[in-house]
Amino acid sequence: MPDNPKEFLIVYGVNHVATRKATYSNFVPYAAEGWYGVGAVTDVDFNGTAQAYLPDNPNAKYLYVYKVARYCDESHCFVVPSYLNKTEEKYGIPFDDPLLIGWRLYLEKGTKTGPSYLEVVYDKAIKFDGTS
Repeated sequence: MPDNPKEFLIVYGVNHVATRKATYSNFVPYAAEGWYGVGAVTDVDFNGTAQAYLPDNPNAKYLYVYKVARYCDESHCFVVPSYLNKTEEKYGIPFDDPLLIGWRLYLEKGTKTGPSYLEVVYDKAIKFDGTS
């Protein structure tokens, strides 16, 4: 993810804790090279984030929408930390490195195991680069 305030990701999906398919869920921005996470957004953070997009929909409480960007000036946004190059001993993802999102779902209360992937709606991410 470059040093560009117009480039960002929208991560969205079902809050699997709200639907009782998990007791914990999150998404994590990772550096694609090395697969190291730089923070997490959890199901607690998801609460109420879809209401602005679906104000009159009673199912909005079961969904989430979160922005992932280098720069954020609104709520429900995860700032991706950065550093300038791979030789620095600092936490973050360099501007020229790819970023990926990983999702986790833990323990469905009724089965005491992870939820079946056949029974959940997969979360998604959309990249916006500010060119259109």
